[in-house]
Amino acid sequence: MLWRLDSRAALIADKRPLELKPSDYLKRNLFVTTSGQCDDVPLIAALTALGPDHVMFSVDYPYEDSVTAGRFLDKAAIEAGVRQRIASDNAASLMRLKLS
Repeated sequence: MLWRLDSRAALIADKRPLELKPSDYLKRNLFVTTSGQCDDVPLIAALTALGPDHVMFSVDYPYEDSVTAGRFLDKAAIEAGVRQRIASDNAASLMRLKLS
């Protein structure tokens, strides 16, 4: 949808000018979770669209199983550094938490 937002906004750019493309505002301000999605395809799509700093791990308990979600994250087709960011670093940064 990011491409579509930008393409539609371009049609009215002379009437409603923006400093950035709509997708840039979303990429800067939108955070998503993996909630209930234990599959590489949507995870990689979210990472590609928003970047690794804007995706966070979530289980969606009680609707999804915590063990299943944890195992998925452990084996997801992503690099270890990205896994760490998704698992805890991004949430800690967003919520200004200090992890010890």
